[in-house]
Amino acid sequence: MLISVVNRSTKVSDAELQAAVRAINRQLEEDFYPHWQFGARLRVDSAGRVPRSRERRVDLPELPGRRGDAVIYLVDHPTITQAEGYHDSNNLDVPFGFVFLDACGEEADCWTVALSHEAIELVGDPLSNLLVQGPHPKDRRHLVFHQYELCDAVSGEYYEIEGVKVQNFVLPGWFSRKAVKGAR
Repeated sequence: MLISVVNRSTKVSDAELQAAVRAINRQLEEDFYPHWQFGARLRVDSAGRVPRSRERRVDLPELPGRRGDAVIYLVDHPTITQAEGYHDSNNLDVPFGFVFLDACGEEADCWTVALSHEAIELVGDPLSNLLVQGPHPKDRRHLVFHQYELCDAVSGEYYEIEGVKVQNFVLPGWFSRKAVKGAR
């Protein structure tokens, strides 16, 4: 999967974005792929206008800037509350995501964690429509359906690659009913 990253923020320089994309590509190749056996590559692209993200479904035949399989836009102002970003797919099942710089507040490097988070979750569930049966978070004896979100369960955790903060993610065993050592 090839994910285009389009910078429409006034707060992130091209050099900062290139460094973040380099680190996230290393994360996907060196950390994510060995556990999940699928992956992706991010590339920095440019485009004209950015679609409005006020609605969860971006009703466009093609997303501006998308030269790969999906696109993530970095923008300053959040269009949904209490989120540093989100991902979804449009009416033609084209995956997209947004990272909102203003939602990061005073944390200067929070956007790199949000970009890593949205990239990993786009890779894991490009159309944002997968559910997986797994243990109830409070009672492992009961099964429930979870959204196939690979970062949400560990969203407060990050680590660094080349000085860039990236989002932690769960391993396949996290979705298992049995407790799997090292799955989280």
